[in-house]
Amino acid sequence: MKSNKILCLLLSFMLVFGIVLSFAGCTKPAETECTEHKDANGDGVCDTEGCNEPVAPTPSAGTFNENGELFLFKDSTPTFKFVYGEDASTFMPMLEELATAIQKSTKDKAIPAVVGENSEVSEIEILIGTVTNRGDMYKINKYDYGNTGYAVKQVGTKLVVIGGSDDALENAISYLKNTVFGIKKNTPAFGDFVMTEKKTYEVKQSNYTLKDITVDGDTLKNYVLTYQSGDNVARNIATALQTTLYNTCGIRPEVVLESSAGGMKKISFRTLINDGEGNGLYINVDKDKNLVFECEYAGKFSDIVNDYFNENVFSKRGVYNFAADFNYSPDLRNITYEQFGAKGDGTTDDFFAIKAAHDEANEYTLNVHANPNATYHIGNANGNKSIIIQTNTYWHGCKFIFNDEGVEYNNTSARETSIFRITPSSSGKSYNSNSSSPVKSLESGATNLGWAPGMKVLVQIQQNDIRHYIRSGGNASQSTNPLTWGDPQQEVLIVDENGNIDPSTPVQWTYTKITNLTTYVIGDKPIEIVGEGENGRKTLVTTWYNNGPSAYWYYDRNIVITRSNVKISGIQHTYDKYVSAADGGEGSPYQGFVRVMTACNVNIDNFTFKSPPAYKDIEPDRRPSIYPNVTGSSLGSYETTAQSSVNVLWSNCDQTDFFKTNGDVKANGNMGTNFCKNLAFDNVTNCSFDAHKGLYNATIKNSRIEHLNFIGAGLIKYEDVVVYAEKKGAIILRDDYGSTWNGNVEIDGLIMKTKESASAPTLSIVNATWTNWNYGYTTYLPQNFTIRNLVTAEYTHRMVDDGSGNMVREETITSYNAHKVTLFNKLNEPTVNYTTASHIGGEINLNKMVATKKLELYTTYTGKYASLGITKELVFIAPSGPFFSNFQYYKDNVLQN
Repeated sequence: MKSNKILCLLLSFMLVFGIVLSFAGCTKPAETECTEHKDANGDGVCDTEGCNEPVAPTPSAGTFNENGELFLFKDSTPTFKFVYGEDASTFMPMLEELATAIQKSTKDKAIPAVVGENSEVSEIEILIGTVTNRGDMYKINKYDYGNTGYAVKQVGTKLVVIGGSDDALENAISYLKNTVFGIKKNTPAFGDFVMTEKKTYEVKQSNYTLKDITVDGDTLKNYVLTYQSGDNVARNIATALQTTLYNTCGIRPEVVLESSAGGMKKISFRTLINDGEGNGLYINVDKDKNLVFECEYAGKFSDIVNDYFNENVFSKRGVYNFAADFNYSPDLRNITYEQFGAKGDGTTDDFFAIKAAHDEANEYTLNVHANPNATYHIGNANGNKSIIIQTNTYWHGCKFIFNDEGVEYNNTSARETSIFRITPSSSGKSYNSNSSSPVKSLESGATNLGWAPGMKVLVQIQQNDIRHYIRSGGNASQSTNPLTWGDPQQEVLIVDENGNIDPSTPVQWTYTKITNLTTYVIGDKPIEIVGEGENGRKTLVTTWYNNGPSAYWYYDRNIVITRSNVKISGIQHTYDKYVSAADGGEGSPYQGFVRVMTACNVNIDNFTFKSPPAYKDIEPDRRPSIYPNVTGSSLGSYETTAQSSVNVLWSNCDQTDFFKTNGDVKANGNMGTNFCKNLAFDNVTNCSFDAHKGLYNATIKNSRIEHLNFIGAGLIKYEDVVVYAEKKGAIILRDDYGSTWNGNVEIDGLIMKTKESASAPTLSIVNATWTNWNYGYTTYLPQNFTIRNLVTAEYTHRMVDDGSGNMVREETITSYNAHKVTLFNKLNEPTVNYTTASHIGGEINLNKMVATKKLELYTTYTGKYASLGITKELVFIAPSGPFFSNFQYYKDNVLQN
């Protein structure tokens, strides 16, 4: 028996030795140049350049037992060391604990080393995790095992311990301890210990509900996840999806740059530039069977991808396939107030819900929609916050309540904070001194700013030590300090990226020292705020009137536009919760329900306005100190205003209280502007157009107005205008600013209406006044007039029942051209010596009013005026007196004496 045993051992040894020898050589024929095959780096391939033949390692004697099993202990001494890969470094304490436990059951208390993968290579090692520098034969892809799978198995002279996740690797190490080594509290000495086949463990996770994802039948295991260079958003999405795919269905594609993917099939992620025009998300399979995800919302891209996979892919069972013609592009551009918690019940304060919706829209360039049946209540909880609008907004005929009842007049931040602010996407730059300003001076009529702003901008320039619009009359400047009179000389210009000044906004004044220069972005993409709903129903905004004193504490709880390229339309405004002055009520004035400030190219369209209730200033002890002399006068309260803006158009607007309840025309101020250029009314019924402090160019077309006030320069142009002019004329040059218009007037179609009366007074086209006052500039009467299709019309009106119990106004024209017309009212002609006359502060009077030069009048009616049946010729009286000594009057191209 003993001899048989020895023989068996000998045969076994010879068999193992023969197997080892058989693997020691290459399969390559011996006659080739590569005749000695070595594998010093242990990668299982011959080191000789160009050979690339597999080489099995040659184990040392005693590495395996006679059954080919790897010795882990010889005579109770460990033959191995623990080597951990980078992905297993966090398990070093656990391995050291295992090594210490092994030490207790070894001869001479020998302890196996625990080292990183960059340590010196030993023949027998237990490799923990992904060890990359021990040869390809040991590079086992842990992700093949899935999230819960792991392996403990022998590969050559190594024992590989690997898991598909950290939890799985921890389980694998526990298996090594408990099953391979069987370490318990009192484990006996190991003696000679080998890794047996029955202790091998290798199980891959297979319990996925979603077994596979395919594209036109091809598994994603054959794909890579890609992103474009510099697109960190897409890269992060690809990396996150890599993990999610692995956890969900065991597929883990590699993440690479799209440009590096070559001919590999791709799942591509691309962040697109958001222009607000597209749907926002595009998912499709292209002609090369690549699955492509493109999104215009960088900040939401990750959530969108996660939601899509969770809702449409990961919730499925079996195999989910993206068909070859797959194309998915939902419209993600639209959000609603209700998504952010708005109630719209007319009672709940919806301010912060609406603000949150617009904040989200502004960040991602989304469209905002209101519920057409909602009434959104805006209380006073906003403090000094506004709802910022920078994207298209659609109110669909809903209702808003601006509740000003609880906003105290002495709470400046609340009173002066707008509810909606339509703002640019980026701010401009301000220079607040001549030393910091990039433009030091500028001549009147200059064509270039002398500085290139780098983009098209609106430029506001100012010189503080030159004062203009030094007001006379009831609100006159009275301070003993001339630097507080009026306003600093200023204007706005459109300037291109190279500093060229747009001819439509010429430089009017000469600036010897520019003390303030501010630029405003005007290149923003156009947006619209649309109030119209079904059947043209307008959004109704009701202001609950404030409880401030009847003094100049202006409220700004309104809509303010500081962005260029805006159209806002389809809104009706009204007032409620107020008591008239006649009934003992009080209230502070309003700066304007809709205001335009430092903006360009704004269209206010299809509005229905209502004049703010008029109160008189009866609270001298409760008014700001800047209003010293207005006790008893009407408070200037406005419905729509513009400040330092260019190219503003009011179109298709009307006014609910243009006529009083008895049918008479109302004369409340409704519109006011300062320091603007190129303002226009087109198809507007409004009681006033009040443009002062330096308007340049005004166009009034197809409109019906009670009074039009102007101060400034450029061109006043009327086309098909009806003016109820019996008191003030068709063009009023405000006398408190010197009745100045340094420019021309063109009229083609003007009907000057008056009530029918026994006498027919002479009507003035222009109402102007010369006053002995220093306004800060020389004053001008309009220099040249061109007038066509001028008509006067007498009318009567009455109130009649429309059949539904509503009283409506009915107007009848009784005669045309019953009134004589003169160019100007009777001017107070100057009788003072300009060089000695003075006013406040002893300043020399500069009001050397420049007279009109020329009038061209055409008496033949054309177009629609020819069809009115006018038979009486208009009697026109030319102006005379010292102001008009050089005046030229042409009637039908003939110079009149």
